[in-house]
Amino acid sequence: MVCMLFPLKALAADIYSSWGTIPASTLNDPANVTYNYRAALRHELGSATGTAQIYGDKDIPQSYAGAMAELYSTTGTLLAASRWNYNNSGPTRNIAANITYYGSRSLYCKATFGVMSSVGEKIFTAQTSSAITRSVRNAVAINENGLRYGSGLANEKVDLILVEGDSGKEGYVYYQDLYGVPAETWDEYLEKIETCEKSRTLSVYDESGMNMIDSFTID
Repeated sequence: MVCMLFPLKALAADIYSSWGTIPASTLNDPANVTYNYRAALRHELGSATGTAQIYGDKDIPQSYAGAMAELYSTTGTLLAASRWNYNNSGPTRNIAANITYYGSRSLYCKATFGVMSSVGEKIFTAQTSSAITRSVRNAVAINENGLRYGSGLANEKVDLILVEGDSGKEGYVYYQDLYGVPAETWDEYLEKIETCEKSRTLSVYDESGMNMIDSFTID
């Protein structure tokens, strides 16, 4: 997946990542769907809306794929996230999730997608900018419990993702609390859909992952 850098504009503007493609052969997808995906960010006066969009080259079977949009600060802190949106109402070629942040901060959108395949759920991402600094991308540490913590925009997967909580405190949410555990079977996938499509309030911890200091609401 290749991301392109776009300047932040003062006026309302859509800022897109380059399109990404996941071929059916890569996913071992029994429905034989090739997926195209993107992250998009639209700035308005006093707000910004992030969009995660995935579409297939043919109809995506019902409840087969989902999208989640996240908005990050330029320092790599997760500020807002949408719930997962799946195509539960029937087959479709297009699935999108949106999240709006109210404020004047410069933001980046990260789009996360989940697709069920014959070998379990596959998770992949896109984001609107590659301008996140090396310090953000490389700032992953390991705590006393052996957990990796840092930005969700880091170059490697982290167990604890840096967020700004509902009360304004910076802390960390568990990766599996934010995205859900990748499903290995169809029954697990349906259970995940039922949980992750709803609004949720996650616990925010200090870097140890043990002491709760705030909450983080997903709408």
